[in-house]
Amino acid sequence: MRPQISLFASAARPRYWKRFYDSLMTNKVTYEVIFIGPNAPLEPNLMPDNFLYYHSDCKPAQCYEAAARLAQGDLIGWTADDADYSMCPEGLDIIWNRYLNSDRRTIFSQRTIEDYSKYGLTIQWINHRFVHGNMMTPMMAPMGFMDRKRFFELGGYDKNFVCGQSENDIVMRNNVAGGRVEGVLNSVVFLRHSECHVTYDFNLGYVGDRQYLESCWLSEKGEISLTRLKSFEPYEDENILTENQGPAGRWEIVNAK
Repeated sequence: MRPQISLFASAARPRYWKRFYDSLMTNKVTYEVIFIGPNAPLEPNLMPDNFLYYHSDCKPAQCYEAAARLAQGDLIGWTADDADYSMCPEGLDIIWNRYLNSDRRTIFSQRTIEDYSKYGLTIQWINHRFVHGNMMTPMMAPMGFMDRKRFFELGGYDKNFVCGQSENDIVMRNNVAGGRVEGVLNSVVFLRHSECHVTYDFNLGYVGDRQYLESCWLSEKGEISLTRLKSFEPYEDENILTENQGPAGRWEIVNAK
């Protein structure tokens, strides 16, 4: 039976995958999880049938695109393998019910609780913005769900991203095409950043991707553009799991850390 929701991610930390999956099991909606990355599950025979893993050494942003293309659900959600959904046992059910009663151009953004305990911080977010702290800029969806057909009508992700920010770009393109982001306060996901971000310097990839994102959407005066300032460049299906498309150099630097 085809799932109602597909969660997908670039994933490289298999020691957390059972926790990720177990945190979803109290939901009633049918779902699948699609992870793509360089490291296989530690105990593949113990993973359920609706947990799908595909090997790829390509850059994370491309793994996200490849995973989205494999998704079967009517509603797809970008996630990460440091996510823990157990704080909200019916989080996917809540999102699904909102989806059934909304315009399919709507992207749903979960409330995130983010652990940065190594810095002494635990932060709750419901209104991530394109420009951090500027409530006049568009709302983003770092843990977002959208209609699968809508995602591909917009072209999927842009191949110029390397490690992140692809989701912010598709949110902006969805906005331009008449869509919006809706924050879902009562659907919560916990992100275990301090525990899981120990193998590479995330900022090495983030800075370049953020610069590219802003070059697409911010004018020289720093104002949000109502149209994309650079041409959108989609991925191609051919060799998507084996050969990087677009720039990948920043990921090679990060991955070597």
